[in-house]
Amino acid sequence: RLHLFRNYQGYGEVFCVTPMGNRCYAWQQATSTWRDVAAAPADTEYHGFRTTSILLPLLPHQNYEPRILLCGSAEPRVLNPLSPTPGWEPTSGPRQPIRGSASRKRIHLNAVILPTMDVMVCGGFDDAGPVREVEIYRPASDSWTTLPAAGTATVDRNYHSVALLMPDGRVWTAGGND
Repeated sequence: RLHLFRNYQGYGEVFCVTPMGNRCYAWQQATSTWRDVAAAPADTEYHGFRTTSILLPLLPHQNYEPRILLCGSAEPRVLNPLSPTPGWEPTSGPRQPIRGSASRKRIHLNAVILPTMDVMVCGGFDDAGPVREVEIYRPASDSWTTLPAAGTATVDRNYHSVALLMPDGRVWTAGGND
């Protein structure tokens, strides 16, 4: 999982969310070198390819600083790779249970930024099977909401699936390995 942003010097960096060893790095275009950014997330569920990440909207009240949301494990994390002391911080908003389960793990999931600047998280599966419920992460308030049953998907979407924002604001989902 890679994300492109500009550093404080105005040069492009490609941040690699998937840890290399125990660290996360950014490739610096100007120097053709890797910059050590942060320790890997403590939750080893994030060390492979089964979770997802998304570069959150660059907002003026946050000085357009990049923040990366990492989700899929029971505790989503956010990182500002340009912070003087970057580290994976938990999102602070309480999350509602899915199907009454205490586990919020959702692997092989998708995330897409909505026109509202919120993030829609959909698809994937947990220990109980496919997860059809849709969650919304609101970066402005650092809060989570699970959509009511009317917003629940009718088709399982997990490994090899996609979610895309359409020009009219709807989200199109496709694929899966079933």
